[in-house]
Amino acid sequence: MLLLSEKQVQDLIDIDELIATLEQAHIQCSTGRAVMPVRLVVPLPQIHGRITSMPGFLNDDNALGMKVITYFQDNPKRGLPAILATIMLFSVETGKMIAVMDGSYITAIRTACASAMATRALANRETPVLGILGAGVQARAHIQALSRVRKLQQIKIYSPSGISATKIRKDMESDVGFGVKVAASAEDAVKHSDIVVTVTTAKEPILKSEWLNAGVHINAVGSHRPDLREVDGATLARAKVVVDSR
Repeated sequence: MLLLSEKQVQDLIDIDELIATLEQAHIQCSTGRAVMPVRLVVPLPQIHGRITSMPGFLNDDNALGMKVITYFQDNPKRGLPAILATIMLFSVETGKMIAVMDGSYITAIRTACASAMATRALANRETPVLGILGAGVQARAHIQALSRVRKLQQIKIYSPSGISATKIRKDMESDVGFGVKVAASAEDAVKHSDIVVTVTTAKEPILKSEWLNAGVHINAVGSHRPDLREVDGATLARAKVVVDSR
């Protein structure tokens, strides 16, 4: 059985190849050639966490696997990420487990590559300015992925304290080869941006319609539960909304 650490997974993944692979996987999912049930989420309030299982099968690729994610809210106090993930692959002939790998980097970069796939398909061709609300793992991954599908010239990042946004600027400015700005406010990050990414855990809207240029492309990522909301109603009312599967 193959065992892969996070570092090994990161070294093996080619982002351009991943974006192309995701396109085919989304096509399979939307045309009935994949099995992907709704994820099973088990809340565990007694230990301040939850565990989520996400199985899936791709018919065209004969690929069978499952990702298990844990969320423990106190992990940052222990020097660990709040979200940890493990991915298992199985033989489609016998069901035997054939690989186990750390899923943390895959989770981050897969999400960002899905946004990159959407950006390539839906955003205007000339989109030099990227605005990001949120400055965690997903912000970093989105910079990596979106720079593969659009020729960016400036990135603006906002985080409430500014500390995490400043760290991303220091870590990634030399990699992207152009200016990364720490925005003074959410409005500052969004205004005059051609692509906007929201990767927060906000429970109330942090993106307002009046800040947006006509034709802006929004990758709304963070609102993955009914009690989370990043985008205001006025934005949704004026937007063309595209979901990732049907």
